[in-house]
This record gives sequence, C-alpha cells and structure tokens, in this order.
Amino acid sequence: MQKSFIPDLVVAIDLGASLSKVAAVDAKSHYMLLAALADVAQTPVDQIKQVDAQFWGERIPESRTWVVTDDGAFVTGEYARSHFRGRNNLKLSKLDEAVPKILSLLWILSQKYDLGSPFSIKLGVLLPSGECAEGDIRELRERLIPALKTFETPTGKLKIKIQNLEIKPEGAGIYVHRRLNMSQDALVKTRLGILGIGYRNANLLVSVAGSVSDRDRHTCDLGFSYLISKTKGLTGSAFTEADLAKVVVAAGWEINRPVVEQFLQQLGKARRLDSLIEAIEKSQTDYLMQLKRWFKDVQAHGLEAIAFYGGTADYLYRTHLRSF
Repeated sequence: MQKSFIPDLVVAIDLGASLSKVAAVDAKSHYMLLAALADVAQTPVDQIKQVDAQFWGERIPESRTWVVTDDGAFVTGEYARSHFRGRNNLKLSKLDEAVPKILSLLWILSQKYDLGSPFSIKLGVLLPSGECAEGDIRELRERLIPALKTFETPTGKLKIKIQNLEIKPEGAGIYVHRRLNMSQDALVKTRLGILGIGYRNANLLVSVAGSVSDRDRHTCDLGFSYLISKTKGLTGSAFTEADLAKVVVAAGWEINRPVVEQFLQQLGKARRLDSLIEAIEKSQTDYLMQLKRWFKDVQAHGLEAIAFYGGTADYLYRTHLRSF
C-alpha cells in the first residue's frame, strides 16, 4: 500500500476585512494561531528595500511582511499600515488582494516554523459566501497556485509546493462542526442557519435537508464597518473611524458611559460626550434595522436553528441577535 504524503504544514486562512486569521499545524503536530492586519500597499520593490535598510536589530516576521510576484511588489499587515500608507479597502472584493496576503502569511509561518525552501502545504482559504462562486474559486486558484511556485520575500526567494487547495465559504467550518454533532435524521429535518457578522460583511449559509446549495448562501455589506461609518457620518471630522471602532467595541451595545467618557478625556474632547453617545445610539438603531431587513429579504425567517459566529455577532448577541 502506498504511504500517504504528509505535508510540512496544513494551513487554514480566513481573509478577514480587519484581520487575516491563520491556523496552522506542522508534521510534528505543533499548532499555531496567527492574526495580521488586512492592510495592503503596492509599491516599487526598491522603495521597500530602502525602508528595510533603515531598521537595525532583530525584527519579528509580522513587522516586515512584503512579497514580490509577477503582479508587482506588495507590503502587507502592520508594515503596510505604519510605513507605506497601506489601506484596507472594504469596497474591494477579498479576491483582489488575496494572493499577496496569503503569500505573506505563509512566509511568516515559514519563519516561525523554521522551514527552508521549498516546503509543502495543504491549504484551506475562506471567502465570503457571495464571493465564493465557482468563478471566484477558479480565479483564486489560477492566480495563487502559480504565485506559490516562487516569490520574493524579506529572506529571499521562497518556493512552496501545494499538495491540496480547498476554498470554502465563510461559515463552512461552523456548518461542518454542527453537522458532525447532529444526527443525520435531525440534520435533514432541521432548517439550519449559520450567520456570521464580521467587520465588512454579514454571511448566511442555510442548510436545507442536510445540504447547502449555491442559492442558500447570502452575503451583504452589513458588517461592523456599516455601524462605524454611520457613526462617523453623525460625528463628522471629530473622530477617525479607527478611534470610533475602538470606543464602540469597548462601550458595548448598551454603551457604558464611563468608558466613552474616558476615551474622550484621552482625546481632550470630553465636551462631546452626550453628542457621541447619541450618534452611536442612532447608528445602532439604523444598523439593527438594516440587518434584520436583509435577514428577512433572504427568507431566513423560517430557520429552526441559528448558529452565530464573528466579532460583530458577539457584540450583538446578548442584546439583539436572540430576537432574530
């Protein structure tokens, strides 16, 4: 009997809008979890190396992520944000910047696991439900697989042999977990929803008679960024969206007044306390209304059970998601 091939790494990547999340395990069963900012900046490689040369001392891989492919040179993560005016363009499809993000994350893993070049992987990638059609999957495969063969990194050329590539919609892992923990009879009889609300999107998978079809996958742009954008519109230039995101999360849905007050004192804007809380409350009302409207528009009201996931789902859960 032919012995099955064991790759150097098995990796799962969730290309989140605010953070890219990674779970990895090597051939010796050493597990690792990573998170990296989703920012990307495309810039000439000479400029990247000029900035690199300004640093001295040991730098962790996460602080110096860049790759060069046939499509150009890209800086990613914290390095892109802090030194190259990188941005996280929420209007772009996640496919548009998927390749440099994935390559950068794999380079980080190569450094942390002390792998040489080449090394082999099995790779799983998650995309929003609405960006995971057959054409989307084919496009990512056609762009990613050739790029893995050789690309430039801060430590030189890197070659990765890909043994298997799985591209699934967000929520697929939650669905598989639920399926494994339900009897086949219960799964077939239950109309089950898997609702994830992240920073950029809300995603819904609906299991009908034990399976999920393309028409039972739904995506909209009602992630946490919608709430922050609405709040920003009411507060004007007084706060950045990044600052608003921090205080809204810290204050919680019920809006802990002392938390907001402390935030404003740090910025020297304590006089804006009442107006900021009012702006958050109005934005929350609008956001929840829009989210529930979308939920009904995709005919999810007939669900018999819902599993929630995502950072925004956690923000909403204790107060409002139970009413869905």
